[in-house]
Amino acid sequence: MEDWRDQDLPGFGRHEEPLSEALGNEALALASAHGVAAADALNLCAALRLGAEEFITSEKPGKPMFSVPKIRVISLHSLRNPSVQPAA
Repeated sequence: MEDWRDQDLPGFGRHEEPLSEALGNEALALASAHGVAAADALNLCAALRLGAEEFITSEKPGKPMFSVPKIRVISLHSLRNPSVQPAA
């Protein structure tokens, strides 16, 4: 079975931003300016470098990452269908 991570998404292609000193410095600046956690800052900076306009996360709205300019952060929690109940 082929790993889903090795497949291009229709209309999106496969994009990666390798960890680098420059990315780390950008993430540090973003984290310092907006109070974003280190891992979130790295992911957001990588997405911005790749030209993303939106970033989808499992974080709940209200976290500092939602205040980062230049990218719209969307929570999976805000996409929930109220008529669908989680499995017990």
